[in-house]
Amino acid sequence: EQQLSSADGSIISCIMANQDMLKAAMAKVGAAPVAERVNFQAFQKAADGTHVSVAGSVKNETLTTPDGGSIQLTGAKEQMADGFVEVTGVKEGAGLSVLAVVPLGAQVDAELWDEAVKMSQLPQLRHLFAPQTAVAAA
Repeated sequence: EQQLSSADGSIISCIMANQDMLKAAMAKVGAAPVAERVNFQAFQKAADGTHVSVAGSVKNETLTTPDGGSIQLTGAKEQMADGFVEVTGVKEGAGLSVLAVVPLGAQVDAELWDEAVKMSQLPQLRHLFAPQTAVAAA
C-alpha cells in the first residue's frame, strides 16, 4: 500500500476542499483553446489574445509569479483562492482576463514550478510542451 507524503496530502486536501470551484474552472477551461503554461518572462512576450496559464499567489487581484513578476487580473473575482494557484486566461496588454483559477495548495515548490516552465520554453523541448493548434489528418 502506498502512503501519501505530506505534500501529496496537502494537494489532495486542497482538491477536496475546492471541488465545486474546480468543476466550474474546468468547465470554462474545457470550452477555451488550450492554454500554454508561462512564467512572467514568457507572459510578457506572449501576444495579446493568447490563452495562457500562469502560476503564483494572488493578492488584491494581482498574481505574483515565482519568477518575481506581477500580473493584474480582471474578471472571475469569485474564483480567487488563497495559496499557490494556477490562473488560466487571455492575455490583454499587461494583464490577464481570468477564465479559471485552480488552487494548488500552500506547499508547492514555486522555484521548481518556475524551472519546469522555463524548461518547457527551451527551443529543444518546446515542441513537447506547446499546445498543438491543429491536428494533422492521418
